[in-house]
Amino acid sequence: MDQYSFPNYSRQQATGNLGEIFFENFVSKELGFIYRRVHQESDFGIDGYIDIVDNNNVTGRSIAVQIKCGESYIAKKSPGGIKYVGENKHLNYLMNLNIPVILVVLNSECTVSYWREFSASATNTTQNGWWLELPSTNTLSSSVKQPWIEIAGVATDFSESLQVSWEANEVMDEAKDNSYVFDRKDIEYLNFSGIDDLIERLTRTKELLLNNRNKLSLWFAGYDDDPRELYEIPEIRRWFRVSVERGIPWFYFLSNLEESMTLKIFLYSYCNIEKKKPITNDTYKNINDWINSNFHNLNKFIDENNVPEVVNETISKNISVFMIAIKNG
Repeated sequence: MDQYSFPNYSRQQATGNLGEIFFENFVSKELGFIYRRVHQESDFGIDGYIDIVDNNNVTGRSIAVQIKCGESYIAKKSPGGIKYVGENKHLNYLMNLNIPVILVVLNSECTVSYWREFSASATNTTQNGWWLELPSTNTLSSSVKQPWIEIAGVATDFSESLQVSWEANEVMDEAKDNSYVFDRKDIEYLNFSGIDDLIERLTRTKELLLNNRNKLSLWFAGYDDDPRELYEIPEIRRWFRVSVERGIPWFYFLSNLEESMTLKIFLYSYCNIEKKKPITNDTYKNINDWINSNFHNLNKFIDENNVPEVVNETISKNISVFMIAIKNG
């Protein structure tokens, strides 16, 4: 035994491992949930994840867990419980996680335990980091089951909404042309979630991606009583301009036939064209910017989705014909 050395299993490692084993058994036996350990080489501040199980259904809701086990952690008292002390780098990490986190402290024998949901607002600064109070009333027992379900978020059964979504997809797939109606609030609050969802539906397969080009018309609800043309309304002008900045490939999806009203409204809105006012040099500059910006978005979209170049050529030709018609009109 003296001739060769061996890997060392420190007391600190043993205590930490004991804490994780205890916690995994607690989660499995007392709560009926699933505990997934994070391998040590992938542990950057989270030791494991609790998967919520409800009536034998794994719900998809989870909680991240950070566990500290040892007398030194339990010894850090505060007026209301235990001080959970951390470094600022871990604070940043925890704040950026997209699922809730609970912090757990155990003594060396795992006979004393405290926990709390992590909240950046409840942290206190220290000279070298931060600390959070784990209330003395927050101990590990079967009573934490419901609070932890609520922390994870109650699972939703999406069966009915999925059926509605699939039916909507079928209607769009069978339609000769597609239309989308914007609510006035979507325009005023620059909400693009609806059009983003529509584009995702229209392009969910390569076949649909190709079939749904230049079939879309847009409608704007809530402006019926406004005497102005749609393209003269500042909110619509702003919405269209921001939509181009976001990279929406309008030239790919909007109908580009000569009689296309949506493309005309888009052009007039973006370029601040007003009826009964002459076209100025600034307007021509805006038109050039509109063409260049939209072709940039079109080319990027076609490259990212491996669309045949002949499609780009056809769209470009139709846009040219559309612009000639606008100029002659």
